[in-house]
Amino acid sequence: MGKRVTELLLRERNRPFLRDPDELRRAKGNARFVDGRDGHRRRIAEQNTVIVTTSGMLHGGPAMTYVPAIRSHPANKIALTGYQVEGTPGRDLLETGSAEIDGRVMPVSAQVEQYDFSAHADREGLCDFLDAYRDSEVLIVHGDRCEAFAGELRADGFDASVPELGERRRLGEEPDDGAA
Repeated sequence: MGKRVTELLLRERNRPFLRDPDELRRAKGNARFVDGRDGHRRRIAEQNTVIVTTSGMLHGGPAMTYVPAIRSHPANKIALTGYQVEGTPGRDLLETGSAEIDGRVMPVSAQVEQYDFSAHADREGLCDFLDAYRDSEVLIVHGDRCEAFAGELRADGFDASVPELGERRRLGEEPDDGAA
């Protein structure tokens, strides 16, 4: 995904949105994109390098290969760049210096820092955005308090709900229970 996004940003029509398109092009030229094949990530983690990957609050993804490989070296750094929800391995790592990864609690000697690069809107931003959709059905599908947020929106006059996992919806129709 990172490779595809970089390519899209470097298209001529998107270059005006970049502060320095030439710098991104040069950085891409120095980057080595990992394809995720077995062992490729492990070999990368063994090198003296900078790894940029998704963290998923340390619930899954490529970070599950990299963090165990670099965690025991104090010269290494793990930079978490978004909000870490309470009760997630990423939050535990920030608060306790250890995290449960692959079913094992692992102490981390590497430096751990958090940066707020979140692309998510805060509560006020979400509510401002939703004002334009007061007459629409609002489905809450992501977050740590979906049911509570849907309830608050309903109290504010929205038609808001949280679909069940696996539930299918068509816009403008009643919920489909999966029976065909």
